Amino acid sequence: MIAIAAMIAAAAVPFIGKFQQTQTLKSLSEDIMHTLILAQSNAVNGDQRSRWGVRILSGTYVMYAGASYATRLPARDEAHEILIPITARNQKEFTFEGTHGRAVRSGILQLTDPQLNTVKIQANALGGISLAL
Repeated sequence: MIAIAAMIAAAAVPFIGKFQQTQTLKSLSEDIMHTLILAQSNAVNGDQRSRWGVRILSGTYVMYAGASYATRLPARDEAHEILIPITARNQKEFTFEGTHGRAVRSGILQLTDPQLNTVKIQANALGGISLAL
């Protein structure tokens, strides 16, 4: 009986690990999406009378005030550490204009973990932000 329980537990370990990694990537992508929504809200509300955006960097993502990450106001940066290894592909920076909160450049950010779990975050030209798991 104990041997059977040990075999079942041993067989479940890879599935539990994969589930946990998938949940971690999902949690990170939701955090990034919420940061995008906050940047969009700041732009619409006229905070700092500026556009607002989010830039994905190696090991961090940064919400910034300014027309782009390169021309931002660094004193307003809000950096978030990325605690899991990921690969970011496609669009790594989103900037939102005021009034309507539209993305200056629409696109899709794709995040992939080492187990090849992938999520996509999209910001469209009309201001919509969505997450596809």
